[in-house]
Parts: sequence; C-alpha cells; structure tokens
Amino acid sequence: MVADDTKPAAAGSGGAGPAAQSEAHAVTARGGAAEDAPHAGTLAPPAASGSAGSAPAAASYAAAIAAVADLGDDEEGRALLAEFRAAFSHLDDTQTFITAQLLPRQAAALAALRRRCGLVAKERWAPGQLHASVTPQELELMEQMRQQLEAAQPPLLASPQDAAYVSDLMLLRYLRARDHHLDKAMHMFTHTLAWRRQQTPWAMANPATATNKNSSDARIVGYDTQGRVVVYSSFAKSVERTPEHVKLNTTCLMEKANLCVNAGSPGSVVWVNHFGGRHKNGFGWRDANPAFALGAIDVFSNHYPECLATMIIVDPPAVFFGLWKLVQPLLPEKTAKKGDFIHSAADNTAKFNALFGRELAAYITQLIHQDAQ
Repeated sequence: MVADDTKPAAAGSGGAGPAAQSEAHAVTARGGAAEDAPHAGTLAPPAASGSAGSAPAAASYAAAIAAVADLGDDEEGRALLAEFRAAFSHLDDTQTFITAQLLPRQAAALAALRRRCGLVAKERWAPGQLHASVTPQELELMEQMRQQLEAAQPPLLASPQDAAYVSDLMLLRYLRARDHHLDKAMHMFTHTLAWRRQQTPWAMANPATATNKNSSDARIVGYDTQGRVVVYSSFAKSVERTPEHVKLNTTCLMEKANLCVNAGSPGSVVWVNHFGGRHKNGFGWRDANPAFALGAIDVFSNHYPECLATMIIVDPPAVFFGLWKLVQPLLPEKTAKKGDFIHSAADNTAKFNALFGRELAAYITQLIHQDAQ
C-alpha cells in the first residue's frame, strides 16, 4: 500500500534511519554506482508558451506513445521488446541488478525503443513536452516556484544535484500534491532536497540482486497506453523482505522510472505488485509489519509525490487486509483509491488490454500466472 500526497514530515525527518542509510550507501559502494546525478547543471529558462505544448508537437508525442503498443505486431518489434525487458530484469543476467541509474545495457535498450517508436526523452525544463493536462495556471505556478528556488537566500540549490532535481515535471508534481498551494509545495520540495542530499537516491543500488536472483523481484517492463512507465514486482521471487530492502528497491525503481519518462506522457508510474496470496513464498505474517507500509508511505508521499498513478495489487491474502485496515485511515481518500485489487484467477483481459495494450497485457498476465503457482 502506498501514498503520494499525505502531509510531509517535518524538515530533517522522513528519510531513512541510520541503519537504512548505512545499508543503502553500502550497497551503492559495492555496486559501483557513480555519485554524480544523472543530469547536472543550471536551469534552462522556461518556454514562453502559455500552454503545455503546440498541437502538432502533442500529436507527435501521442503517436509515438501509441507506437509502443504496436511493437508486438511484427517480429522486429517483439525482439526489441524482449531485449528491453531482458535488459531491465536482473533475474537472468549476473551483470544486471537493481539500480537507480540506467545500466549500459538498459540505456541502449531504452534508446533503441525510443528510436523505433519516435519517443523523445523528457528534457529537464521543456514545458512544451509536458502532458496535455497541464494548465496555463500550473505553468505560471511552476515558473514562480522555479524563481523562488533560484533566488532563495541562503541558496537552496547548493549543488549540481540540487539543480538537476528542479525540472518542470518535478515542480508540477509537488504543486499538484499540495493542491497548487505554492508555499506548501515549496516546503515539501525543500524537505525532499534535504533528504536527497543525505541519501543520494540517484546513486543507490542493490547489487545483492546480481548474485542472488531470489533476493528481490522488481523491474520496469514497459509503458502503458498513456506512455506511463510500468513496474512489475512480486513477493514470490523476493526472499529479502526487510523494510530496508523494500524501501531501497522502491527508491531505485522510482529514480530509474524518472529517467525513462518520455515527452507527452503523464510522467507517472503504474505499478503491478504481486502479493502472491496463492504462492508458498507470498505475502504472509512476517510481512504484516507496519514498517513496510510506513516506509512505502515515506518514499511515495514525501519524496515522490504524484509519481504513482495506480498500484495494482494482485492476490492479496487475508493477512494483508489486516495491515491495510491499519494503514488506510492514515491515507487521504484519493490516495487510498489508487490501490486496485485483482485476483490472478479472474479474467483481467479487458482491463489489462485497455490499460497496457494487448502485448504488454499478455506479458504481465503471464508473469502473474507464473507467480501465482
């Protein structure tokens, strides 16, 4: 269960504790992840346009997003998708593990997918590339927030990594999370800046997933029909299920998903989480620890607001709902509604085809059935 719009914790709290921080940095060091942010530099000036983008550009982005769903129609497209999924999965490749950054094979597979479909990587400050739902009022608030961040004294953007995080999409997420209250969005954003300086999430990694393929199962598997990044995770193939590991893997996946965002998409994530209620290694009493839920709330609510579009929860066992009853009252109504509960034995074809497109729907259905046995 996750949230992405509850009230932020007070500044200086809400990040990982000393043990989690130590573990995160330990696995980063072992994984050899670079300490530089994936994008660094100063902010580019915002576009002068009063809308999210021109009609021709928006149509081009929409056509590219639609082209992804058609890749399953020919042999070359199917091969490209197979390589993309193999590159982003650590289950069969000892050189691949869960990381926040794109590994070389992943970057190559993503670039090939973008070339084939005409997708354009979302630039850091290019409001014309934002989703068509962005309003002129939101663009104005984003510009005001950008100016306040740049002009703040003492400086809030003290490093290239700080500046890298100030993108149009990020500011839009924080503004929406706080119902367009600029002061509240600023408070939330600066809290996350402090957390990012302490935790360096862009450099996190879990190399244990390179040597122990049953350590964790969490990976990007494609894009849905709106162009949103799709993540699949499963308890059936995850034996390391401490709150620290779950929080680390979740943070890595959210950082990597941000690197996969394309122009014209909403920029959010659809997460399919298989709880494995019918599997011997599925969610059980040992997982009914409030720390799991609180860790997820901290990650999504305080530091990745409005990043989660929906969480599809597959085969939740009875013990899960005891934990859900404990956590649900802590969540705003709209956040709780982002949980979509389904059963692997049910016919989810129509729902999945509409959400993912036929090819990705069939692939996810196959994964769900495998992890339900």
